[in-house]
Order: sequence, then structure tokens, then C-alpha cells
Amino acid sequence: VGVASKAVAHEIATAAKRGAAATQAANEALNQAFRNPPASTTEVLNPKIYIAHPQITPIVPPLATLGVEWSQGSSDVLGGFGINELLGDKAQSKAQAQAAAQAASHWIGDRWIVYQRGGDTFMTWRARFISAADAQSFTGALIGYTGARFHTKLSAQLPFNWATASNAMSIRQRDTEVVVAIGSSKDLLSQATHITTTLDP
Repeated sequence: VGVASKAVAHEIATAAKRGAAATQAANEALNQAFRNPPASTTEVLNPKIYIAHPQITPIVPPLATLGVEWSQGSSDVLGGFGINELLGDKAQSKAQAQAAAQAASHWIGDRWIVYQRGGDTFMTWRARFISAADAQSFTGALIGYTGARFHTKLSAQLPFNWATASNAMSIRQRDTEVVVAIGSSKDLLSQATHITTTLDP
């Protein structure tokens, strides 16, 4: 009985030591997370990206040359969380929601600029993703969102150029990068197309 008791006691002591070591490791990991918090919402959405901690380089959107009557307005970053919220929450199908989630969780950087002329608006937007497949997921989700918003069926074929009386949109992708230009009238489609062709080989 004494030998058995000693064996059991040894197992309990060993397990306790392992538990203490695991707790210490967990605490250190938590401290490390506080010392190096996620650098973007994508690292929150995708822990693998947080562990890899890729360098996020500033994104410069294409500058539009629209004429002296246009003025540059606001500029900001949408981010991985914003992309998922915009395109995923309003997805019309499971496939669109999955495409938005993939793009959001593999976002590297983006930035948009809005230009204004009276009641007219024009926006340029550049986004970068980890892989070309992630960028393609983004374009597919964006085109799907646009079709649902305007109650029309749109082909996800790239390059994408589309216009109505009060809207114009052009999208190009090259490898991991996507450029989008959006105008508030069909008359701005040519300018939108001119902006996005900067990505053409």
C-alpha cells in the first residue's frame, strides 16, 4: 500500500508540475499578447495571421485627375473588419458570405479617397491581400454586394466595368492587389476605367 501511495503521490505531483508549467506558459502567452497586440482587425479575425504578424505597408490609393472643379474630400482605411461588415453582413448567399470572410481575414491593407464636385462624388480605393485568391474573393464579394444593392445580376468577370444613370464602377485585379473606382453617374465611367487600368500589365 505504501508503494502504491507513493506512486499515486508521484503522479499527482508530476501532474501538478505540468499544470503549473502550462499555466505559466499560458500567462506568458497572454502577457506577450498584451505587449504585442493585434496590428489590424484582420489579426483579430484570423489568429494565424496574428501569429505570423505580417508587416502592413501603407497603401496609397490611385489619385484621380478629374478637373479643377473637383476637390479631394475624406480618406480612410476600411480594414478587414470593415470589409467583412460591409460585404459579409449583406451577402445574398452563403458563397458571398464566405468570400467576404476570406477576404477580410486575409487583408493586408487598403485606403480610399473621396472626391466631390457639387452633388457628384468619385471614389478611388486600393486594397491588398495575402494571396491572389483572397483578392479574387474580395472582388467577387464586392460585385455580389453591388448587384444585391441595385437589384441586378452582375457577372464577376474581371475586368469589371458597370454603369447606370446614377452609378459607375470599375474594378481591376493584379495578383494580390485590387483597385476600385466608383462614380455617382454613368458619365464618370470613363474616368473610373482610366483609374483602374493602372493595374493592367
